[in-house]
Amino acid sequence: MAHLSWTVKESLLSYVVDRAGGVVDVETPAKRSADGSFWFPAVGREFADAGTGSVTKFAGGVRLRGHGGMLDLPLRDPWIEQTAIGFVLTIVDPDDVNARLPFVTMEEFVLRGNSRFGVATSMTADGADLIFGPYEAGTPFDDPVLHDVSE
Repeated sequence: MAHLSWTVKESLLSYVVDRAGGVVDVETPAKRSADGSFWFPAVGREFADAGTGSVTKFAGGVRLRGHGGMLDLPLRDPWIEQTAIGFVLTIVDPDDVNARLPFVTMEEFVLRGNSRFGVATSMTADGADLIFGPYEAGTPFDDPVLHDVSE
């Protein structure tokens, strides 16, 4: 079964858990692996190079909370969408559950074996607004990996 693994941004996760009351929750059906990455199972079709407009949907979430409720960052149901200039990972918009928020972009995915590795992952302006700093648009984030993908 295809799935997405992603550590999000290790320094962000460390920042959250190193603060009093900081919590990183995993929302099913996502899981956290021993290496610290989050695993999101695919829903719908598996990843394939279908050209611009291709979407691969994953289920589950990661929620970062801290600062007495001032930080509440839900990263739910990530989708990888192919665009004319690369790829974007979108999440459910926390302010409108019927909308998608572009969180990070990837220049490309490189096929190695049965997995595709994201390259040059960086935060979008919408993602930076969601976090309220200290990250800005263009800040590097950890690269996602799509596992058990079809050619």
